[in-house]
Amino acid sequence: MTWPEPLRLEVPVHLLVKADLYANPDVVDLGDIPLEHAVQTPGVFDLFRQTILVKKRAGEFRIVSVRTDVPALLTTTAPLGSSASFRLEIALSPERLALGTLSGSIWIATDDQKIPEIAIPVHGRAL
Repeated sequence: MTWPEPLRLEVPVHLLVKADLYANPDVVDLGDIPLEHAVQTPGVFDLFRQTILVKKRAGEFRIVSVRTDVPALLTTTAPLGSSASFRLEIALSPERLALGTLSGSIWIATDDQKIPEIAIPVHGRAL
């Protein structure tokens, strides 16, 4: 008696290994912002808000500062003090938003010895 050849099934696996201290998502993409419409419609700027989680695999850390070279961005960080996870809220300032490209970075300075700073690229366009 002969046995049939066993079936072979290949399953591709995509694995993303993050650093010990990381931001997720690791990019802020604001897309195209219809500036004239957004200024005239209450609440539209709330639709462009984004949340970034900054996490450490083990232990706690502190966010020392958050800075950006994109003048139209507003950032807030919570909680204050030490934590294993922080929430960084990104919003647009209608008063500072002008026509053109929103391109730059957000830099998060931490007290972590191995990863003292995380850079997050920012992309978008005000039309």
